[in-house]
Amino acid sequence: MLNYDQALEADYLKFDVNEAIPIYQGDIVLVMNDSEQFDFKGEIRLDWLPSPTIKFFGETNHRHDEIFSLFSNLEKNKIKFALPNYIKCDVIISKFSSNSDGMKIEGEITNIMVQPSKKVFYIKCGIANFLNTYGEIVQYKGMGLRNRIKININEWEVIIDKRPDYSEKKINEKLKNTGGYGITHLCLIKRHDGQAFEANNILELEKALYWTLSFACGRRVGIVLLEGYNKNEVVWCKYQTPIIDKWKYRKTWFPNNEWETISKILPSIYSKLQDKYWRVVLTNTLSWYLECQSDGIIDNKIVSNQVALETLAWAYLVEDTRILKEHEYKDMRASDIFRVFFKQFCEDTAIPNEFPYLEDIRRLKYSESSHLLADFRNNIVHPKKRKKFHSLQSDFSFYILKLGLHYLELSLLFIMKYDGKYVSQLYFGWDKAYESVPWNENKSHIE
Repeated sequence: MLNYDQALEADYLKFDVNEAIPIYQGDIVLVMNDSEQFDFKGEIRLDWLPSPTIKFFGETNHRHDEIFSLFSNLEKNKIKFALPNYIKCDVIISKFSSNSDGMKIEGEITNIMVQPSKKVFYIKCGIANFLNTYGEIVQYKGMGLRNRIKININEWEVIIDKRPDYSEKKINEKLKNTGGYGITHLCLIKRHDGQAFEANNILELEKALYWTLSFACGRRVGIVLLEGYNKNEVVWCKYQTPIIDKWKYRKTWFPNNEWETISKILPSIYSKLQDKYWRVVLTNTLSWYLECQSDGIIDNKIVSNQVALETLAWAYLVEDTRILKEHEYKDMRASDIFRVFFKQFCEDTAIPNEFPYLEDIRRLKYSESSHLLADFRNNIVHPKKRKKFHSLQSDFSFYILKLGLHYLELSLLFIMKYDGKYVSQLYFGWDKAYESVPWNENKSHIE
């Protein structure tokens, strides 16, 4: 007899990868310009393709002829939905038709579909497109699954379970094959003391969870279906579709088998987001980091990477630690600023031996990572007819981006006071090569 906690489950797990999830069925009131109302019966669902959207479909036996004049200029008319027990939400009408039997409409909710905050004892939510993680053992159908990650943050306990049917339904394979979307994990949030709390009280924790999971997998994940419970009954709902990147493997710092990593990073990000200054710095920097990991133009990603590094360097060296005075920072070249910044967390800032084309770079008189990164960025932003790096292979830009990501990931981990394992962007073998962060006293090793 297994003696483990039960795995988290949810009704919507019966829907497959890329399959729409119904979230509401019943009365819909279309409100135009906060005055005129039109009643429909309909369905609201979370559609994954072509990109995650909350869509609605409504119909009525009445023609509502007066609605046509309003629909003739949708840009000037404000349209909202009024649903029973929900706050009014903004919508876009994409299609409408009318005949002798009545009228049909289709469209999408543009922000969130949420009920007024209520007292709940715990909130369960669905997480879309996170990684194939491992963790503590939970029980499901008489089996033990290594699916659970537990995190403690101040008064909160956060439990993240990989969905229990992840292997059974081949979720990972389907996401890989389609590059699509699906619920990969369930999350439960509650207070340590078991007391009820206002559902809105987790807003900051929700943001920290989003940034933590996105930072781990190098693309935007989604926290999409939130339901608050009181005595095992759903009493509060929030449905949303933030920007979610389609499933694709991205090489990041995250050591997938070291599940304790999330429990170290999430409290740090949560703490930083409570600080007004660091909230802006961190969200901007993580946004640039995700852009660097995207499918965009590589030169743009190299520039974004260095914008992120400069932002962190200023925040840490000038605003946070006062290692440099403002006038000292502004009088320094970017390469010198990077060198000072990198030295805070890397004793050796020379171009790593793992960097390809090392001999070619040395012939161009580069030995410091900071110098190479700054010059290559300048070569993009201030192009010259005589290009300094013209003799190098066409994939050299790719390795410059990897070098920049190496330092950007380390700088973020350092600022978050992370002391565990990571995967180096400069390790090009199989990605279970975990090293200790440079500021950790323990020696690096390969697992």
